[in-house]
Amino acid sequence: MSENKPLGLRYTGHPFIDIGVAVATVVARRQHPEKVTVDELIPFLQDIKRWYIDYPGIQSFLRNVFPNSKFVQGAVSLADKEQYADEVLFGFIGDEIANDDRQCCVFFPELAASRRVTRTIMPLLNSVDTVNFGAAGNPGVPVSGLAIMCLHLLPLGCLRLYSYASPKTRLLGFHHISSQGGPNLNMVFAAYALDHHTTSIGLSGEITTFGSHSQTRYVEELLRVKREVLRNRLTRSSLTAYRNVSGYFFANENRETSIAVLHLDNGVHAFIEAAELDHADTWHRLIAANWQKVEDEPDAPLTEESRRQRRNFVFEQLFDAPVNWLRLAGALITHGDWALVHLFLKEIVNMQQAEIDNLKMLGMKLARYMSENDVSAKGLSWGFYHQFKTARTAKIRALVRSANESLSRKGLSDLIITHAEILLAFNRVQGYQDFTLARDIIAMVMFEELHKMGYSMGKAVPAEEDEIAERYAAIPDEVEA
Repeated sequence: MSENKPLGLRYTGHPFIDIGVAVATVVARRQHPEKVTVDELIPFLQDIKRWYIDYPGIQSFLRNVFPNSKFVQGAVSLADKEQYADEVLFGFIGDEIANDDRQCCVFFPELAASRRVTRTIMPLLNSVDTVNFGAAGNPGVPVSGLAIMCLHLLPLGCLRLYSYASPKTRLLGFHHISSQGGPNLNMVFAAYALDHHTTSIGLSGEITTFGSHSQTRYVEELLRVKREVLRNRLTRSSLTAYRNVSGYFFANENRETSIAVLHLDNGVHAFIEAAELDHADTWHRLIAANWQKVEDEPDAPLTEESRRQRRNFVFEQLFDAPVNWLRLAGALITHGDWALVHLFLKEIVNMQQAEIDNLKMLGMKLARYMSENDVSAKGLSWGFYHQFKTARTAKIRALVRSANESLSRKGLSDLIITHAEILLAFNRVQGYQDFTLARDIIAMVMFEELHKMGYSMGKAVPAEEDEIAERYAAIPDEVEA
């Protein structure tokens, strides 16, 4: 193979191969893998050969990916390790074109397979002794030297994370499937991991763990790439490109193999994109308020290093949506920003605009009801609000009926809540979380509106003197007709 001739690299659609392809492209300082040549890659492969053979700290890292590889076996001689390194890192130089007499590579089918690989070289395959699920009883997968080289670049394009379950360290790789003509983000993710590893090797001679909590790190990386896209002023299609990014949190050790695929629903991506673009300050405050606290040092400043060891509860709640979004809704409502709640209802809960407007209107009506009906010389009673925000369906009906009767007596017919408004607010209810969401949003709007009117809980009527609150508490769940 000519040193100035392109290698024939390209993205294949398989994450373990494509991450290696991305690393090679980053090292060659190319924008497209198809342009990478042999001479651009050889110096880096020589560095990798030295790292994989001479650095015990790196060999412990490789055990996560290449169990029983000669790189990680202490009994293997230096000469054998060097020969093995030349085979797996530089064997692509001897690749031949596939023909009818040679089995082709499953990833680069224009090339003839140079060997069949098992989990010693490609993570999560069967071992060399397992023939039950191999074609014609042959274990492993036929691959070319080019594919083997990409597989040995794979760990350098992944973040090494601590896991609270066995195995204790795993790798988190990012894989992007780009649309035709759209940007490909594989290089952006791989470059970040590669930079972390080369810095770590330069400082300590080993590849250290990047952090822990894979779901949090996955979302954090998506947001980092999103902001990088914005800084580079790429096209609008670039802003939505990371919706097609999956995370692979895996280990390939001797006794245990595991993989978890991390991906967010498109509605969640739409929510994040709009929050980043249109409500950045509020969104970032919400994120900052939801970092895990350290028990021994709850007020310790959040540095970049300490942040990587913590989970973010909002980030992890995104994975429950859209099937189970109650915890995420609770975080948004507690934060008390209508713009983010509105966005959440639209993109994740898939509420229609009329439903969203109705919830807000109900909260405003009930706030005005309290300001007209529950103010005495001692101040505003928050009794109605406290009863409403924890009420079940029967109690809500009773509270609304009581409010309507009071409004009718006062002649405030424009504030009366109709049955159509109640049905629209709660007709989506198919389970506890749907009802709770509607109730909590109405209560949130009530709270916001009362504060806009100048009422605060700090100036509320003392509980022991609040006769109005006692009256609301005494309303039974079902009011007699």
